[in-house]
Amino acid sequence: MSHNKIYFKVLGIAPTTDKAVIKKAYRKLVVLYHPDKVMHLDKQIQRGSKEMFQKINDAYDYLKDKKGFK
Repeated sequence: MSHNKIYFKVLGIAPTTDKAVIKKAYRKLVVLYHPDKVMHLDKQIQRGSKEMFQKINDAYDYLKDKKGFK
């Protein structure tokens, strides 16, 4: 699977999605997986959340550059 497809999958959106939907999906996931939201939970959950948070940010940064928006 190409990086492009993986990034869309991480954000849970289709490759034909426009930038407004990409931003909305990103914001929703960032709130859900933000490390501060799980500080009170088990260390394993904290690690998983941190990893997912990083994947979400990486996907958004890549798609933002690819689609040409801020």
